[in-house]
Amino acid sequence: MTLRRREFVSLSALALAGCLGNGGSAEGSSTSFDDHPSTRGIETAAVLGDEDSEKRIVAFEDPSCPTCARFSRETLPLLEEDAENGELAFYLRAVPFIRRWSETATPALYATGERDADAFWTLLESYYGNQASLSTDNVDEMTRDFLADTSVDADDVLAKADNGTQDSTVQTAVGAARDAGIGATPTFYLFDEDGFVTDTSGARDYNVFATSLGL
Repeated sequence: MTLRRREFVSLSALALAGCLGNGGSAEGSSTSFDDHPSTRGIETAAVLGDEDSEKRIVAFEDPSCPTCARFSRETLPLLEEDAENGELAFYLRAVPFIRRWSETATPALYATGERDADAFWTLLESYYGNQASLSTDNVDEMTRDFLADTSVDADDVLAKADNGTQDSTVQTAVGAARDAGIGATPTFYLFDEDGFVTDTSGARDYNVFATSLGL
């Protein structure tokens, strides 16, 4: 566990403003979804909506980030409606940048998502809703509690989070974040049928996404 923690923490230096971002780039390009650095290894991301949608958002979030929790609480429900209506695909890539307990929570999220997509979102929302109570001392116990009413075996998830089984998945997401140049969490990369549109960071209002993507 110690070696993995040191590796994740060193990578977190690329997000020095982690959980504090509130801006973004308005400069688009013709880069396709498949060729953009934010989408490398995207097959491991959790997805809301139809992946064949022409309008897509790739989000990098940390389960320990309060700004990410605010976005999830205030804006994501509206984007989820668009996803349910077939207008949007929303990809969530978890990365451990802010608090140390996220180094357990992040691989636990990926291990959960491999078993049950709905349980992934349940676990993420549980982390967001209980950030003030979570710590490295209790993250295992609280993860078990959060998964108790799902179909997922929490002990199996935590074993895979602890033994390094999910490390390559986490590192792939971190590498994509680094290559895309994120400076904060949450950061979002927006795409339409022509490719990359723009990126933005922080707990952005729904209108930012709706205007950029024509939702």
